[in-house]
Amino acid sequence: MAVIANVALTNTFDTWRTRTNVGFTRLNAFAIDESKLYANTFTANVRFVSIGASRLGTTGSNRTIVNGLLTANGNLSVAGNTTIGGASKTLTIGGSSSTLTIGGAGATVNATGWFGITGRASVSTNLFVGANTYVMGNMGIGTSSPGFKLTVAGTADVAYVSGTSNLLLRNLSGVNRIDSYNDPITANYPLQILGSPITFYTADTERMRIDASGLVTACNSMTVTKNLTVSGNTTINGTTTDRSNALSQTLTDGATISWDTSLGRVATVTLGGNRAVAAATNQKVGTYILRVVQDGTGGRTLTWNGNYKWTAQTAPVLSTAIGAVDIITFFSDGTKMYGSYLPDMR
Repeated sequence: MAVIANVALTNTFDTWRTRTNVGFTRLNAFAIDESKLYANTFTANVRFVSIGASRLGTTGSNRTIVNGLLTANGNLSVAGNTTIGGASKTLTIGGSSSTLTIGGAGATVNATGWFGITGRASVSTNLFVGANTYVMGNMGIGTSSPGFKLTVAGTADVAYVSGTSNLLLRNLSGVNRIDSYNDPITANYPLQILGSPITFYTADTERMRIDASGLVTACNSMTVTKNLTVSGNTTINGTTTDRSNALSQTLTDGATISWDTSLGRVATVTLGGNRAVAAATNQKVGTYILRVVQDGTGGRTLTWNGNYKWTAQTAPVLSTAIGAVDIITFFSDGTKMYGSYLPDMR
């Protein structure tokens, strides 16, 4: 509002009349009628005080445009729809220890885009999520004993974290459960599956079962793509078809030749000189074959450890021709090797 100059007592009546009319003219410039006052702009250092109900707006709509800071020291109630900010805008509500309450009983809050919360969000009633939910950090659910608890499928199945280290999945009876002690993600700890029997399904069909005695039953064919080691007795009730080759190995030539039979029941060694054969290690009951080859010089000999036994206590005499091959067959009782041989195989 423009400043209206003061008039002094010494001024003439015409001066009083002129300046008073100027004042009323300028006031009328802000008045719509006798009960409403308006202005296009409130600038800095201007204070507007409304006593009673007031409305700021434009003709035909109730709209208030605030280009600077708007501070409400008391409660602020908005009865209609309210849009705050837009694309790439940030809305900050409250500060440390502040509480934001949205709606009341039966109210709904819809977030159609990303809804990010950098602090703590508390939901005191039910929380319903209609789409996929991703938890990027640690999630604690509940606080009841024995730890964080998550109820799945009503009251039948329960999955919970006990304390801060154990992960357990079990039903309410606690009989059928999976226990993993310490953190199974960051450390290599055993996974315990308790129950009897334990049955594995795919496509709602039983595929494998482990009963209380430890017997494993595969309900379909089993394919082993790597080595299979069986430390106990094996009983096969059906037909067995062996399509495998016997594990073989080449022994390292040296003054003393070592033979670890667990690396191959069939072995070959090419002699580069007169050699000694050490006692075979890791023997099992069964048959073993050693193929002895003369090198490009020939005439090489072998002496044998006492672990090897021969007919009439006489070790074989090797063929001496260059490249000659002798085949020596052994039967092991698990401790000693009992041999016979076929010389100069051509």
